[in-house]
Amino acid sequence: MKILRLDMRTGNSSYEDADETYPMLGGRGLIAALLLKEIDPACDPLGDDNKLVICNGLMAGTLAATSGRLSLGGKSPLTGTIKEANAGGTAGLAMAKLGLRALVVSGSADGMRVLVVGQDHVRLDDADGLAMQGTYRTCELLRSRYGEGISIVCIGPAGERRYLNSSVQVTDREGHPSRAAARGGLGAVMGRRGLKAVVFLEGNQRPVMKDAARFRAASKAYMKALREHPMTGFVLPRFGTASLVTVINEMGAMPTRNYRTGRFEGADGLSGERMQALQQARGGQMTHACQVGCPIACSNVYHGPDGEYLTSGMEYETIALNGSNLDVADLDTVAAVDRLCDDTGLDTMETGATIAMAMEAGLLPYGDSAGILDMIRQMRDGTVLGRELAEGTERFGKRYGVRRIPVVKRQALAGYDPRALKGTGVTCATSPMGGDHSAGNTIGMPGMIAAISIASVICIVAALAGDTSQDLKTGFLLGATPRRQQIGELIGVVVSAVTIGGVMMLLNQAWQFGSEALAAPQATLMKMITEGVMEGNLPWTLIFIGVFIGVAVEIMGVPVLPVAIGLYLPFELSASILVGGILRYVSSRKKKDAEGGILFCSGLIAGEGLMGIVLALLAVFGKSDKIDLSHWMDTGIFGAAALVFVIAACILISAREKKKPAD
Repeated sequence: MKILRLDMRTGNSSYEDADETYPMLGGRGLIAALLLKEIDPACDPLGDDNKLVICNGLMAGTLAATSGRLSLGGKSPLTGTIKEANAGGTAGLAMAKLGLRALVVSGSADGMRVLVVGQDHVRLDDADGLAMQGTYRTCELLRSRYGEGISIVCIGPAGERRYLNSSVQVTDREGHPSRAAARGGLGAVMGRRGLKAVVFLEGNQRPVMKDAARFRAASKAYMKALREHPMTGFVLPRFGTASLVTVINEMGAMPTRNYRTGRFEGADGLSGERMQALQQARGGQMTHACQVGCPIACSNVYHGPDGEYLTSGMEYETIALNGSNLDVADLDTVAAVDRLCDDTGLDTMETGATIAMAMEAGLLPYGDSAGILDMIRQMRDGTVLGRELAEGTERFGKRYGVRRIPVVKRQALAGYDPRALKGTGVTCATSPMGGDHSAGNTIGMPGMIAAISIASVICIVAALAGDTSQDLKTGFLLGATPRRQQIGELIGVVVSAVTIGGVMMLLNQAWQFGSEALAAPQATLMKMITEGVMEGNLPWTLIFIGVFIGVAVEIMGVPVLPVAIGLYLPFELSASILVGGILRYVSSRKKKDAEGGILFCSGLIAGEGLMGIVLALLAVFGKSDKIDLSHWMDTGIFGAAALVFVIAACILISAREKKKPAD
């Protein structure tokens, strides 16, 4: 695969080998690598030094399901940070068929141009008759010039006017520019380059496989898993992402009247079930794939009240921000908003959130469908109010003195209330992408994993910060330098991460965490807490019981931590701790110095850990039966008791040994 570079100022283009320059990178990863290397983080997003990157993923052009999506990136004029916006449609696959992994656009042209990329040629054509045209008309004219089989990436009037809430539109299988790389104002970056559209002609290249048979088998297994999963195989094909309306509303995370509440009383009018019923009656289509080879088919073709095509791919985020967020319970209104935004080249999410600012400022009453559409038309036409609205949610809200502005890093939240989905709040806060659902939305199991992973990183960072601050003082007293201490800290982090991470993966592969052989009580406890917080169903009865037990033992003068540990550890571990405590008490009755016993027990713990790794290795390689002692030694209760007796005797002997005085 190749990277195509284009200088809009000179019109010069060149190719480079993507696999040699950026091996095993595609999509968001490739965008990050390119931008970090090639542009100044302090550059003006709408200046000459910013670049626009359009690229597909590593699997584009293969049989892998859902592999044809497209990523666009650059420094965002909305957030001022690095930005990737993602879209479906046909362009990702079209690029792969032309042997392209990425298109990197630099420089700026005078006026608007159309980039035409073919199998063996690249050229810039004048955008005659396309200036300030909507994306639907633009795509219609481009198909008449270059053929029906093309894939198009284009901007509307919003991008040409360099609006901060402008999108880049991508054509679907029917040629509609309904798939939006919407977030971050990348349409303005494309407009600044003087690039009205990119036309990908039909190609015939295919990725080369090292082992085509194994890849086909893996692709079939993945396809089968998607089709058999309840969400991707039934719910999403039937109701689309609009199926999330009911789910998110029940979770209390549905933005309602500018995020005043998380539940919308008119949610049934916006639901996937309602959309399905409307389209069945009007001749529209659910179960629509926006790209070739996608078994999920979560898109839709929405027909209006007249039974004619209105828009495609109306997603949950558009419904939430322009429906419940504006006190609108009518899908037809939201569909009209979606069509007008797609045609103008506007981010539906940022647009809906900004119109909520206008409602908060008293410029428009909540629920005014006609007024909502009029404001979008003003953005299309470039009126004074329209240009103010196009500045984005934060800027418009501050301009009009609004105090409730739901943004992160100057970008509007994407339709998920982080007060109910706290993991989403964490990912928005820690990602440079800001209020973006594609940067780590936390719904369901993947969201929980992401949330606890990020929380773990934060805890480790805080612990290392405390460790470093303490070490600096100790190191000073010992004559160490801060530089060498930092090197030591880095070595320690890397070695421990590799060691512990490897051991955890090994243990999971051998016996699987949570199984009878590897109970992992602490992990189970964290799982319960995470699920409880994310799903809003914490076991409050158990929590209050724990609180009362903690208060009671503190009143009795007993340390609460050992009691808490004993409550969640399984019996076999609690019993061994009790035996150890008894032995410790007996060994120290007549002698305060029990250092020998402590060292002996530490050796037992370390030895058990090392033997656990050895046993895990044997289990992974299928050799665990080689050290099975059950055929010649009692490994039941009596054997365990005998082992405990031997260990106890050794500890007592060790504890009774007296230190010899130094000669």
